[in-house]
Amino acid sequence: MKTYYTPSSYYKGFQNYRDIYINAPRLRFGGVYCMKEKYIRPGVKDLTGFYKPYHVIEFFRYLRFYPDGFVVSYICNKKLKKEKVS
Repeated sequence: MKTYYTPSSYYKGFQNYRDIYINAPRLRFGGVYCMKEKYIRPGVKDLTGFYKPYHVIEFFRYLRFYPDGFVVSYICNKKLKKEKVS
């Protein structure tokens, strides 16, 4: 398992610990991260070779992080309602 960290030189731009707490990026454990992804996939040509379709693939990825390091990942092709996510 690889551990990622922020170098100490990053924090030198802040004036105090309050600024670090408010402005520095960090992982939140109280919610779900939602991401919409799209990519283009080529389709099958027709028999004459004149028509070459493509498909736009769209899916949603949901990530939930826990303080003990456990991560739940869920991928689906429909946007989930708010009450189903939590």
